[in-house]
Amino acid sequence: MESTSTAISDHISVDDHLVEPPELWRERLPARFADEAPRVERVEPNHDAWIFQGNVEKLFPTAQRRADGAMTVENTFADMRPGCYDPIARLEDMDADHIVAALNFPTMSGFAGTKFSTCADKDLGLACIQVYNDFLLDEWCAAAPGRYIPMVLIPLWDPRLAVQEIERTAAKGARAVSFSEDPYRQGFPSLHDPDHFWDPIFDTAQEAGLPLCMHMGGSSGIIAHREDRPWFTKHAMCYVNSQLSLADWLTSDNLERFPRLKICISEGGIGWIPHLLEHLDGMYRLYPEWGRDAVPELPSTYFRRSVYGCFIDDAAGIRLVDTLGVDQVMAETDYPHGDSPWPHSHETLVAQIQHLSPEDQYKVARGNAERVFGFEPSGLGLL
Repeated sequence: MESTSTAISDHISVDDHLVEPPELWRERLPARFADEAPRVERVEPNHDAWIFQGNVEKLFPTAQRRADGAMTVENTFADMRPGCYDPIARLEDMDADHIVAALNFPTMSGFAGTKFSTCADKDLGLACIQVYNDFLLDEWCAAAPGRYIPMVLIPLWDPRLAVQEIERTAAKGARAVSFSEDPYRQGFPSLHDPDHFWDPIFDTAQEAGLPLCMHMGGSSGIIAHREDRPWFTKHAMCYVNSQLSLADWLTSDNLERFPRLKICISEGGIGWIPHLLEHLDGMYRLYPEWGRDAVPELPSTYFRRSVYGCFIDDAAGIRLVDTLGVDQVMAETDYPHGDSPWPHSHETLVAQIQHLSPEDQYKVARGNAERVFGFEPSGLGLL
């Protein structure tokens, strides 16, 4: 039911993150993988790291914000905010910021499970994916029913195995699948693959009603124009990943052949989308000989039917919401990363959407997310 209030009292975040508990895989993988399980070690006095397949990767900086809004960077589990890795502690932080429900991307595995889908031992990779999915469904989400939207990983290297994992987890309550924003960069076929490598996955996700969520950087990294550019420039331009991903989807034939498949562009912002749609439509009209049999409609047609843009803080994008279509926009918080305005994400959101009608405010804040993910929040408050 849509709200008629002029003040949105809470919102759903369709892009937050959890930091996997340090013993997750060591405690749950089959014994034959005991020596290869991802594990956490202290590599510097103030830095823990994940050790997996010979790689040492320091903990992703949580860049958490304290209740007073000041930001700190903590990279050990001892110092980290418990809400990063504990689902009950997370509820306190969600309630403090009026977040009624959240969808969480993983951290150690990469946002789309990159480390497991590209590791040499595919049996180990599949086992790690299943351990994560069972943890997410049976422990993280089960700790607070109605507060967490369950999103699972799939083995990208084998569509048959991926279909089995989608079906297995959907039966346990999964409501979304994390998918690579650019599988070609990870060594897999592209979205334009003439042999339709991805069809079984797209068909199964469509039938199960599970959106594919493509997080910026979920294809093994952020596109860097030059290695000598500073980190700030690289980070500020990370939405280029999302632009290229959306352009691939809208100019492939996948959304034509799977018209009920839903695509979410996570943490890419929305202000650039109207220009991209305008440009793609213009090129489509300019070159009538291009692929009209495979893509018979304007690219923007597929966006408004199948794609959802997600934003954290994007005043320019919200001013263009009529061009985008208010039904295609959802809110994010990005807890606990540095981009997140937590614990002020709700007031930040309300300030951006206050010019919209109460009905449209509700859609952006939570109504669209409820519809897209088929999820009904249980309400604020600890269990």
